[in-house]
Amino acid sequence: MSAAWQIEHAAVADHPAVLLRFARPETLNAALRDAILDREPAIVANTPSTQVASLPDGLTTHWQHFNVLTWPDPACETLREAVLSGCRAWLDVHGDGSHDDALIAISCWANALRGDERLGPHHHAPAMLLGNYLVDDGGGSGGGTLYFANDGAHERLQPEPGRLVICPGHGRHAVERHTGHRPRLSIAFDAFVRRQNPLLYLGAPDAMAPFTGPRWLTLHDSVEEID
Repeated sequence: MSAAWQIEHAAVADHPAVLLRFARPETLNAALRDAILDREPAIVANTPSTQVASLPDGLTTHWQHFNVLTWPDPACETLREAVLSGCRAWLDVHGDGSHDDALIAISCWANALRGDERLGPHHHAPAMLLGNYLVDDGGGSGGGTLYFANDGAHERLQPEPGRLVICPGHGRHAVERHTGHRPRLSIAFDAFVRRQNPLLYLGAPDAMAPFTGPRWLTLHDSVEEID
């Protein structure tokens, strides 16, 4: 699936951020919506849940057991390329330019909020970067994303399907209560870089063991090309 996007460097609640916007996200988002909703029943039925961000159940609570970026759908492959492009754009500006900033692994899951569900304040540390992509705002009002500055102030981003926001993993954020008649669908991720895995420096044969399993997209090229 071919898609074009634009990347903008910005600050969100004082956090350095990349905003990536697809030029025409409608076709992409329709395919992502189908991919998420088609798989949701099996994921919820067949994997354990863990309460997260004030949600006691639902797709988000199964986030450790699947990775949207490894699904074979063309739309997921397109999103994967956008996520990698956006992360590398952030690191090009805010990293130190060394091989230690090479991406090594990404965890990526989908959120489906229904009724008056919301995501409470949380962060993605120890991830180097976090990302949020809105697939469907679900209609209705609310559903905005709040990003919190270090001093406690916050910035609200209006729901915008087709926009990917990338910022430091320690940045606290939340999603307002959803009031629409459709599920509010979003995709979130954690990105890790080489400097966060000291086993790579030791040349351990199992250096990537922490990043194995269905939760992870492992970026082998980024590891193998570095001595």
